[in-house]
Amino acid sequence: MMEVFSRRSRNLPKADEKNNLTPLVTPERLQSLFVSRLNEICARFEEWSYPFTVVGRLGTVPPDSWRRYEPLPLLDLQGQAEIGLEVTLSLLEEAGLKAGDVVQATGFLRARLVKGQVSPRFETVSLCRNENSSDAALQSEANILSLLRDLPAETHNFPHRDDLRLLLVNLSLPPECLQDLKGALGALWHERSIRSLTIKPTDRQMLLQSLLTMTEDIVVILSGNEGLPMLENSFVLKAITACKAHRISVLENRRLEKKLDEKKPALRSVASHLMDRHFSSALEAGRYIREQSGQTWQAREEERARQEELNALRDSLARFADLPDVSRKFGVWRGIIIGVALGIILVVVCLLVMRLLGF
Repeated sequence: MMEVFSRRSRNLPKADEKNNLTPLVTPERLQSLFVSRLNEICARFEEWSYPFTVVGRLGTVPPDSWRRYEPLPLLDLQGQAEIGLEVTLSLLEEAGLKAGDVVQATGFLRARLVKGQVSPRFETVSLCRNENSSDAALQSEANILSLLRDLPAETHNFPHRDDLRLLLVNLSLPPECLQDLKGALGALWHERSIRSLTIKPTDRQMLLQSLLTMTEDIVVILSGNEGLPMLENSFVLKAITACKAHRISVLENRRLEKKLDEKKPALRSVASHLMDRHFSSALEAGRYIREQSGQTWQAREEERARQEELNALRDSLARFADLPDVSRKFGVWRGIIIGVALGIILVVVCLLVMRLLGF
């Protein structure tokens, strides 16, 4: 492990002035700043010596980790982002904080080289409870409840009909996930019936336009960790509920698969609760579409066989009804001959009986 930034401490403003002099950011915003300005920071880190104030929720760390100098995780209040706080145990005990508390951490942005990867770290010099966290939580809860009240509770069943069209919207998954999904669709789906779109996780306008103007019968939105903030956006949620197609979401956590950690839950978002179906992998979504399409094909084949049987029965009845005229005439004469013969036999029998009786 090698330090990329200097560990020299900077002079921090006084506690009563820090709210006015330090930028207030979230862990997700700090990560984004680190990734986008990494080259500039590394080249001119002396000019990046001013402090930041980060607001987030404290995570948990095993007690013995402090001897290994592992960072204390600070979680984003809205998304899945996480940064590591380098804070001493004494500073944490003096603040009287515990895991789950919403805090304000003030310090300097640093970096660390671990296994060839540059990762951000935060040298914390001040840690205190966020006094406005309760009000912010209540306001956030009120906004969420208001949004959910406005969203229509409407579900769209899988369309069981011919000539279906499919729209695949990929936000942050690798291209092989789309190939897995297409491969699982089976032979009932052709390439001309499938339209694929790759949208950046930050391009909200393109996603909204795609959802509101689509003409396909089924839409599948595929996303990973990077696309979760997009799926939590209120405009995107309203566009999803306004979509008339059968909606399927795929939230696949590739990092969890690499770690093979089955104890951690799969990715979920508010959007997944508004979808008609939700899956944790693209392969499962492809199998579901193939199964439903197979049911449509089987029902169509059964209906076709039933129609063929009915047509055969109608043809048989028509053949009996449309007999030739010769057959009709032969049947009439046969009836007359039989009637005359029966009459003659009846007369002969009557004469024999009368003779026996002496008439």
